[in-house]
Amino acid sequence: IMLAGIYLQRKEYAQAAALYERVLKQFPNAAGNDEVLLQAGRAYVLQNNHVRAVASFELLVRDYPSSPLIEEALYAKAESQFSLSLFKDARRTYGKLFSLCPATQRKDLLFYRLGLCSFNLGEYEEAANYLRDGFRRSTYTVYAYRAEYLLAQTYIRQGAVADALALLERLARGGQVKDKEVYFQICFAYARLSVQERQPAVAIKVLDRLMRTWHGNYHFAEAVNLKIEVLKNTGKYREAIAAYRSGI
Repeated sequence: IMLAGIYLQRKEYAQAAALYERVLKQFPNAAGNDEVLLQAGRAYVLQNNHVRAVASFELLVRDYPSSPLIEEALYAKAESQFSLSLFKDARRTYGKLFSLCPATQRKDLLFYRLGLCSFNLGEYEEAANYLRDGFRRSTYTVYAYRAEYLLAQTYIRQGAVADALALLERLARGGQVKDKEVYFQICFAYARLSVQERQPAVAIKVLDRLMRTWHGNYHFAEAVNLKIEVLKNTGKYREAIAAYRSGI
């Protein structure tokens, strides 16, 4: 087992997984095999072999139901199922994790993932229910803000544009989102939706803020291009040219 750990440190994941499997085969009833299964699954994940990873995590959950590693195994299993686009299976596993470990520190993440699975399945009402339920229990980690952004996208898919606009406006103006990437997505979506709802002045204001914040960053060009589009569509060609020059 120590040698397998060394292989992992060296990023020789195939050798590590093979060694873990050999240990399980030679010592099927040994104490600590729950840890071996977890490490084998992780080695498969690092090889991007999520099918084998799911099998390892499933064995741990099935054969060691009282293991203190159950929460970690269920979460890892769900993540691998998600990576395989098995969204129904992943949703079931995330739900099982929450029911078995209600005190988990992953509450925000789990509700976000449950909502995301439903969103990817096209089940928007169920996605919205998971996300709203998550907010009621939220400890407001970064995943809570991702969940609110996803809820706005869900509203858009449901045709509830006014609800989406109100939610994005609150998030964009709040300034509480610590994850800069998430905050950009929120503000950019708010700007695009404002354009769609014929509120170009709002869109320009948001885009100007993004351009100041992201100057020199790869997102800067996205904000500039949308601003140019808005200005051209509203007949403000000189301002569009100036925006184009600012982006060169």
